[in-house]
Amino acid sequence: MFCKYCGKEINNDSKFCKFCGEEIGEITIETNEEAPEVIQPEVIDSSEVTILDEQIEFEKYAENFIKRRIIGIIFRILFWLAGLYFMFLSCSYSFYMGEIFNMVIKIIFFPFTMIILPIIALITGDFAGWVFWIWFFMMGSYAISTFYGRLRPVV
Repeated sequence: MFCKYCGKEINNDSKFCKFCGEEIGEITIETNEEAPEVIQPEVIDSSEVTILDEQIEFEKYAENFIKRRIIGIIFRILFWLAGLYFMFLSCSYSFYMGEIFNMVIKIIFFPFTMIILPIIALITGDFAGWVFWIWFFMMGSYAISTFYGRLRPVV
């Protein structure tokens, strides 16, 4: 039973409340046939909780995936823009030097021009400073778009 003064639970045969010290006296309980029904809390099945947890986890994964995809697409666009600029510089240099055949080969084998030639030039020391930074930006954009942005590698 509960104390009518402080509301704490006490023994059924107590005459005084051990918490507030008030005299309990005799308690009469009136029964009312029209008493409202006690609403029992709804029991949730553990499989429903698991499904909700999985749904929340999937939504977080999907949101993260979309953000990474957007970042990947932005950096892939930057990669291609830097690559085109790098190709333009390389081919225009060959054109102005009168190496038309070299320019055509660079265009035909553009992956070689964009990746292998800069590495060779970097090793031999023939790489101009600001051209290196364009190439470095291009390769960094490629790495970010592929590995962080989860886009497929360019073949």
